[in-house]
Amino acid sequence: MPELRYTIPSLSVEAFKKELETRLISKKDIAFSLKQLYELISSGTNLYTAIDIVSDLQDKPILKALYTDIKKDIEMGKPLHIAFSKKPLPSILSNMLYAAETSENLENVFKTVGDFLESMDSYKSKILSKAVYPSVVTLFSILAVFISVNYVLPRIEEVLKSFNAKLPTITVFLIYFAKFITILLYVSPVLLIIFIFKEKFFSKEKIDGFYLKIPILGSLITYFELSKFLYAMSLMLGSNSSIGISIRVSLQTVENSFIKQKLSSIEQDIYNGVSFSSTLSKTGLFKKSVLSVIKNGEYVGDLRQALSTSYKIYEQLLDKTINLFVSSLEPLATLIVGILVSVVVLSIMLPIVDIASSVH
Repeated sequence: MPELRYTIPSLSVEAFKKELETRLISKKDIAFSLKQLYELISSGTNLYTAIDIVSDLQDKPILKALYTDIKKDIEMGKPLHIAFSKKPLPSILSNMLYAAETSENLENVFKTVGDFLESMDSYKSKILSKAVYPSVVTLFSILAVFISVNYVLPRIEEVLKSFNAKLPTITVFLIYFAKFITILLYVSPVLLIIFIFKEKFFSKEKIDGFYLKIPILGSLITYFELSKFLYAMSLMLGSNSSIGISIRVSLQTVENSFIKQKLSSIEQDIYNGVSFSSTLSKTGLFKKSVLSVIKNGEYVGDLRQALSTSYKIYEQLLDKTINLFVSSLEPLATLIVGILVSVVVLSIMLPIVDIASSVH
């Protein structure tokens, strides 16, 4: 009988660390390094030397190593679009370099992609920075309620029992609410594991589709993803890429699986003879005003400018929705804190009044 051997795949700590560091590199850092390249090349520095300088200027080891690898690839004679096709650089960069390798204005690609990454990063930063304060205030308010209920109300309950008095309804409600929060804390590790591995239970497309149904947040995600797609399409067409390649590259900038799936049929529809505006209309994602702009761009033969205008429309919608989201967060947090404080005060004061009444 043949001997059975089991091999356990070895896990490389260094590989895991490198992957983690790569994921933590922000778009802003990448954009800054690309703009450094643009500035150096524009000032007359040759590309090889510019990459060498940019590598030395990087503070983060993963970016320093990235540009060192790019330099080695160029030394080996690899084309620019291959050398720059490494993570965490966006795929749009390598594709635009492929289209512009014979151009005299090659450095503009680095600036254009840098601007693109900065624009996308600024929206995320704006939402997160504005959401931090209300979230922290609400979280600490819930924590204060939890502490009050678990350490103050039990003592009041004991005193009331000694006087044969009953707890007020609001106090009973708060005690049960605290017990519910306690249970949640105990099961939170399980909930966290379920959240991390949620894609094992539900498809990513269904999860992303659910996010789009949440008021305000759904609009934020939709406008953000469509603005990225339209901006990338405009950049790719501006670099003389074919519409098929432009669609494929632009789709890679879309992170929401539900929206990405909706947009995935565009390329095939165009090959089947459907106009670009018509195939966008079939997705059900785009606003009529945007579709009209793109249709007019097709008619006059300037689709790239039409896409740029459409991107700006979504940029304005995104700004408007962000402002609405931000302006609604603080009043909502204030309302939640006010309700929590009121409930806690009443749940503590009413038993105290009952005790005072029992004494008299």
